[in-house]
Amino acid sequence: MVAHTYFELGGGYMFGLKFLSVTNFQEMLIKLTFWHFVGALFCFWLLDKEVHFFSELFKGSIITLWEMKVPLLMAIFAIVWAGIMSHVFKLHDRISDVFRIRSRYDYKHILEPLTKSVIENPSSELLEKLKSNRHEAMTNMFYNFASSTDENPIVGKHNIHQALTSFSWYWVFLELAFTSFLTGLIIGVFNREFSILAFGMTAACLLCSLIVLPEIRKYTRSQITKILEDENASDTIRKYINALSS
Repeated sequence: MVAHTYFELGGGYMFGLKFLSVTNFQEMLIKLTFWHFVGALFCFWLLDKEVHFFSELFKGSIITLWEMKVPLLMAIFAIVWAGIMSHVFKLHDRISDVFRIRSRYDYKHILEPLTKSVIENPSSELLEKLKSNRHEAMTNMFYNFASSTDENPIVGKHNIHQALTSFSWYWVFLELAFTSFLTGLIIGVFNREFSILAFGMTAACLLCSLIVLPEIRKYTRSQITKILEDENASDTIRKYINALSS
């Protein structure tokens, strides 16, 4: 009953709508936090099983989640970990910054295709300017036409929601890969043994993130096509690029 109440926080959506598909950034953060909680719960259970470091700490009240008996304190630790890492620290952004995931994706799959579609043979200097001014360029060339907060975005709300949902799964898998990898390292430090489950989970999450990528790219291509089909949007992009190159 407690778990069911938690599922309905943040707008009254039922489980399948809130934590599977998303329609805006805030819903994506809630989804990331929930699935990170599920993954962290497994990782804490694994730590308790392999290291026994939390054995005494996690003794006490037992609650039932999805027909599984879990120590209350373990669930609290998992909630706090997921809340801090996903919602406060925004772990997916930190991972993206370190590995330059978003910057490379934005340039390769959005800015460069849009530029080459409205300008014939763009110079290397212009393309470098797009890279160095990525945030501004993304706003002027893409987000102005594909924002989830607009009533009638050029690319269509359904397409935006599908893209956000696919991207949210990608970030879920990367965040879970981080937590499971960290779990494996901790187990290795205390046990000095390779943790098959922890590192197996890391590998599985990384594989799933790669599987999701083609879907993300498909929705991005669809959005770019919609933007270019709109004469006003294409003209606005062309004017921005000309101003940037001057």
